[in-house]
Amino acid sequence: METPFVVAPLDEVINAIDGMDMGRPWEQIAPRVVPILPRRRPFPGEAEPPVLKTWPPGIQSAFGIDLGPAFLYIGAWALEKWGITLDELGERAVANIREKAARNGETGLTRDMVGDEPMHAFHSRHGWASALLLAPDTLVKMFGNTPSLILTPMRDLVVQLPIGSDLGFAAWLLEDFAALDPGGLRVPLMALIDGELVLVNRDTRDRVLAAGRRH
Repeated sequence: METPFVVAPLDEVINAIDGMDMGRPWEQIAPRVVPILPRRRPFPGEAEPPVLKTWPPGIQSAFGIDLGPAFLYIGAWALEKWGITLDELGERAVANIREKAARNGETGLTRDMVGDEPMHAFHSRHGWASALLLAPDTLVKMFGNTPSLILTPMRDLVVQLPIGSDLGFAAWLLEDFAALDPGGLRVPLMALIDGELVLVNRDTRDRVLAAGRRH
């Protein structure tokens, strides 16, 4: 599988940030806004914290402006400046992800084996694959409607395993993939069942196992 994380050259990142005019109106910024799922390791420094929104089934995201080689996080001051609410920001960010997924199709979707288990992995090559969790119907279109386990270890990687896979193995694989990326995500193991994302934990374990026995 292709390495799903790329560190852009520092000069490209600096140039992209310097070239971004945050004084532009919301209508011009909106097409570049995307959700950003939480990192395991916070960024160093004391930058203003980004605004956060919680999505079903308990996934939290920040938001950023896609600059190409980097994302510029959005703070509360920006919402005030643009005259929009957090819900409006979230709605537009997810709409942008849906548009990206529609244009992308199955480009970046790979099929492989890990141990004895078939695995599908999606890598957008533009840093937004993990945001598909906020639009589960896009995952169904990509991976199919059969219940499955969903692993999101990196910003640009979503992995699907059969629903009947050993949950301990899936959790280990999630941790192993995330450890490969300095910007690895803090997103728990989930299942996609009947088009709905479900956190895999003690409260949902029986439902996940039952779905595995049916398939």
